[in-house]
Amino acid sequence: MPRTIKLTNKRFLILTVLVLIALFTLPKLIRYWTDAMKPAVVFLMPEDFIGPVFVVFSQEDGQDLKPDPLGVSLSVPENGLLKVKASQKDVLTKGMNYQKRNVYWISLNKDGQRSNLPYQGGGGRDYEKKINWVWYINSDNQAKQMIFDEKLYPKSNDPEFYFLSNGQVKSKTVYFWDSCDAYIWKNKHELELYRRDKNIDKERHGEAKSCMQFSISYPKMEDEELNNEVFLGDYSLPEFEQKLDEIKPLRQQYLKEYLEQQKD
Repeated sequence: MPRTIKLTNKRFLILTVLVLIALFTLPKLIRYWTDAMKPAVVFLMPEDFIGPVFVVFSQEDGQDLKPDPLGVSLSVPENGLLKVKASQKDVLTKGMNYQKRNVYWISLNKDGQRSNLPYQGGGGRDYEKKINWVWYINSDNQAKQMIFDEKLYPKSNDPEFYFLSNGQVKSKTVYFWDSCDAYIWKNKHELELYRRDKNIDKERHGEAKSCMQFSISYPKMEDEELNNEVFLGDYSLPEFEQKLDEIKPLRQQYLKEYLEQQKD
């Protein structure tokens, strides 16, 4: 005779809790596994590139991902507007992993030789020591926390904290890997309506294109004119591309300054 299981109120409650936990955690586990399976993304750029880059996803005329020794690669064009055919969700993980690289920035010289660019960003505040810190990933892919005031926390007191060498201070570095400050509208007609009536809630009535940004600079560079915040505002994609084309002389100016720094 088959055995029957009597489902008491207590057992039913436990079962319900277990089911709810499973429903809550399963999507996160799936997302984690999906992210873990994605290859690293490599941004390739000419060695003379300097200034902001905007990566716009889900574009019909965008680049396809290409195989790369580190994962998959995308090539940054001269004007800094990188259109990608795939969606952001298909290309990028949910967040940047500082200690196990999932995003790389590689500089290519005229002979095709690759140089790994350092990255500085993220971070937070140590309230106990009253210092701010950021992540610094050097060209050897070593990720450490970096602080700016050696008087508060001398290097000799903690080898885990990182301080730039004289050479690194003059080296091109990647900054501001984040969602775009610019709001690039998907629908040009909706953008025109918004410009006529600023009371329209653009978050509800005007969807933006999926976009990420970063900037190539160096620690001693005063780059306010090329800072990503300069591009705050509302644009159609053609308008935004035109704005990037207009800053070409500034890129050349800062590149000249950078090359002069290397002579010192």
